[in-house]
Amino acid sequence: MRPQLRFTAFWIAMAALILFCAIAAPRSLEPSAFLAIIPLAAFLAIAGIGEALVLMARGIDLSVPAVVTLSSTLILGVSR
Repeated sequence: MRPQLRFTAFWIAMAALILFCAIAAPRSLEPSAFLAIIPLAAFLAIAGIGEALVLMARGIDLSVPAVVTLSSTLILGVSR
């Protein structure tokens, strides 16, 4: 399976970012760092999917930042 050329720049940038992180902040590549980021990444992925559905329906929704801020504030308050 040959990778498509249009993704080559992405993979080069990703490799450069991982190399930079390995040099500048080696602890950022440990599994515990990834486990700490997963909840935030999942929340942002859900918000991104929701926004994509709005855009595909030819609507425009600028309330996503407000909803993300409100939801993260509520989750922070409940998780204490």
